[in-house]
Amino acid sequence: PDAIVAVFPRPTDGLFQALSAVHGFAPCASVLFSEDGAQETIERAVQAGISSYVVVTAEPGQGASSWSAAGKAKMRHTMPCANWP
Repeated sequence: PDAIVAVFPRPTDGLFQALSAVHGFAPCASVLFSEDGAQETIERAVQAGISSYVVVTAEPGQGASSWSAAGKAKMRHTMPCANWP
């Protein structure tokens, strides 16, 4: 695929395994929208090859620490995407 866009309020191990398999076969840009802003979940997503992890929240300011955690996770786990500018 050229890109993957996924919406999972609570990502599971099965999702991360599937995404990891796709990225292992055909690396591409990917974004995951989720309500789960836990740093551990964000790090698992990055390890699975997710390019961007977006925390969707109903309350303003609630996702700020999640963005910070996503940035730190991305710095530690960088995966280049094939054919991506």
